[in-house]
Amino acid sequence: INKQFINTVEVFLAMIVNIIISLALIPKYGLIGATIATTSVWIFEFIFVFTYISNTKYKISMRIVFGTAFKALVSSLIMGIYILCSKNSLHIIIIYSVFIYLIASYAIGLIDREDISLIKESVFGKVISHEK
Repeated sequence: INKQFINTVEVFLAMIVNIIISLALIPKYGLIGATIATTSVWIFEFIFVFTYISNTKYKISMRIVFGTAFKALVSSLIMGIYILCSKNSLHIIIIYSVFIYLIASYAIGLIDREDISLIKESVFGKVISHEK
């Protein structure tokens, strides 16, 4: 969209909201308060950006947004169930959780083959040809 100023305003407002909510919740609730504050800011950012984009020539279908969000939630719940039930070490849980999330996301159509290719490229790097 090429609207860096809007992004800067959104990030600044999110920072202010995060500081206020964190100051209110962290002293009383600790890590849970920090989690609530961070999640609240993500929701705020989504609403801000979605509202801005919806008021421009770029229209986003609510059906697509909520469908994608639902699929991400399902994938997250599947991964969360594994995390809660796992007796493995934290390192193993993290590694398996990534794969479980990706497999669940692929199975329910949240990501496709092109997304998998992009993930591989970002993890393993792009092959650079030295030929002229």
